[in-house]
Amino acid sequence: MEERFARERWSNEDRTDFYNISRDILGAAPSIFSDYLSLFGKLSPSQLRQFSKEIYPLYRTKLVLMEKKDEQGRKTYAKEQLMGLRKDIRNFADVFNAGENAFADQKGKLHGEITGLFKERFGIIKIPESFSSEQMRSFTNVSTYSWENPRKRNCIRILFVADGK
Repeated sequence: MEERFARERWSNEDRTDFYNISRDILGAAPSIFSDYLSLFGKLSPSQLRQFSKEIYPLYRTKLVLMEKKDEQGRKTYAKEQLMGLRKDIRNFADVFNAGENAFADQKGKLHGEITGLFKERFGIIKIPESFSSEQMRSFTNVSTYSWENPRKRNCIRILFVADGK
């Protein structure tokens, strides 16, 4: 990937974002990351950049919302949810060349799933259409702690609801 980033002149910030998201996915399930690598190989430079900026962060958000902690504080995920995520990536890999709408459709689908996870986890019904890099960073930082703590849930509500969304 590094050679591709150099050839396509990705900024250090874009590379860092890509690698941070990739690290989270690898930590959850290396097999899912292998599906991403397969997809990345099929994407043109502009499609990879669009995917990395618009869709990849939504998969990360979904993964963070699916996360649970075991007794030792380690991240765990429901097998069924990970299998669904992998199937979703494979389905997108099959249809992404169907036109520009494939990216918009996938973004809308992921946003709907994230909205459902927010409602289930925090009782938040309305979330922003897209997440700023600051919101993503704050959300990820807050998510590393226990979701069951009411103070953490309030942080999430403030983060996404304070701007009237």
